[in-house]
Amino acid sequence: MDYKTTSLTKAIKTEEQLVTEIPQLLFGSTEDGLPVFDATAFCEDVGIEGFNHKTFMRVCKPFIEGYVKSLKLNIAKLFYTNPDGHVLIAAELMNLFLSYADPRLLAYFDTILRDALENGVAYSLGFAIQSAAERVPTEVLEDIIKQRNDEQQPADD
Repeated sequence: MDYKTTSLTKAIKTEEQLVTEIPQLLFGSTEDGLPVFDATAFCEDVGIEGFNHKTFMRVCKPFIEGYVKSLKLNIAKLFYTNPDGHVLIAAELMNLFLSYADPRLLAYFDTILRDALENGVAYSLGFAIQSAAERVPTEVLEDIIKQRNDEQQPADD
């Protein structure tokens, strides 16, 4: 059995980037304030062909059920179709969807999770770069870049 997909008569605008690491993933909110992301637009933007949300539902059903039970989600509010045909999915299923759509992201999420479990904290690459750009003085960043470039230069024989 597939989950219900609510066909919307009024389009939900998905224009908000909530995940710096994945700028192609755009979010919006349902009329009752639930955050959703546009799965169709993401797949189109990153070149994933043939995405079918019904297949996602079937393949990932045991995992979706885990989310539903542990987060007490309403199964009628997980999947929506905008009038333009784009499939919108509840934000709580974001990591599951991304892992399904692009297994490289599963490996990336695993690395972040492992860092958090081993070190008690984890930072995404985007966060680390943004933080460095905001906090580290330009001269220090330039010195780091110069040092890296010097290390990569072949030694003269």
